[in-house]
Amino acid sequence: MIITAVAVGTRGDVEPLAELGEEMLRRGHEFRILASEAFRSFIENKGVTFIKLDTDADHVMKYHEGSDTWRWKRHECGERKYDKERPD
Repeated sequence: MIITAVAVGTRGDVEPLAELGEEMLRRGHEFRILASEAFRSFIENKGVTFIKLDTDADHVMKYHEGSDTWRWKRHECGERKYDKERPD
């Protein structure tokens, strides 16, 4: 099986996928991770194929930081409840 995982964000997003990739490789599968260049060495040190994500992940994270859109999307999915009422 060939698996490509996508990680946009921080090391907390990349590390679990790299661990999963390491295990999938051990079981005979091909595993690749599409991520920011900043994580290339971490991913490759696990033996997992790195594919460069052609965007600035820091920019994406800053865009969502403090964003009501992000918060309400999470709220609608029921992951978290917020005190603030949803704007019209």
